[in-house]
This record gives sequence, structure tokens and C-alpha cells, in this order.
Amino acid sequence: MTPSKAESIKAIVRRYAEDVFVGGDLDAIGETIATDYVHHSPSVPDVVGVEAMAELVRGFRRSFSDISLTVDDMVAQDDRVATRLRIFAIHSGEYDGIAATGRPVTLHGMAIDHIANGKIAEGWEVSDAHSLRNQIPGES
Repeated sequence: MTPSKAESIKAIVRRYAEDVFVGGDLDAIGETIATDYVHHSPSVPDVVGVEAMAELVRGFRRSFSDISLTVDDMVAQDDRVATRLRIFAIHSGEYDGIAATGRPVTLHGMAIDHIANGKIAEGWEVSDAHSLRNQIPGES
């Protein structure tokens, strides 16, 4: 893979992460993921399509605010981009049945995205939801 192709497919993933997930620009979601996009994660059933993915992002953003993201590693090979990242946010809305605590949280995750025709066609994501849940304990 040429360095320019690697950088161009990494840029697609970065744009999704920064504009859509962190920035909340849901208009950009259709510009970064394919209409038949499939998101795989052990923490939720498969999410299929632009609107379903937009709702997943909306749900996270209802529970957390002041979202920022750090990419620790990003590697591109062929039509895939692997990313190791950390998400920082404030627990500002109900999450997993727990009312907002105002606590800062860090979520560690890894993703592999398949790029086709200039968009993310399929994604596999694993995040440390257990650690996230432990950072915002409910009342005992």
C-alpha cells in the first residue's frame, strides 16, 4: 500500500471519530460511513445503516458530554484501518440505568474498520465497558 493510500483511508476513520463521534456532526455520518454499514461490537447487537449508527452515537452523547478522543495507534493495511484509542468524557446523562454523576470517565477501545469506495463499510469495535461502568457507580 502506498503511503498516500494508507493516509487517505486513515483520514476517513479520523474524520468519523472527530467530526461525528466527538463533534456530534451527525450530518457528516453519511459522508463517512456507507449506507449499508455494519457495526459489530460485543456490547450491543449489530448496528446496520446510517440512521441506526446515528442513533447509537446520539445515545452515547445523551449519556456523556465534553467528549474528547486520543488516538494512541492507527495502522492501515490494504482496505482496513486498526485504531487503538481513549475517549474522555463527563457522565452527564443516564447511562446503563445510572443517573448522571458529573464524573469524568475514560473509555479504552480498539476498532478495525473496512474502507470501501471512500467510506467505512464495516467496523468491529471492542471497548472496556466494564471499566466505564465501574467509573460511575450507582448508589449502594
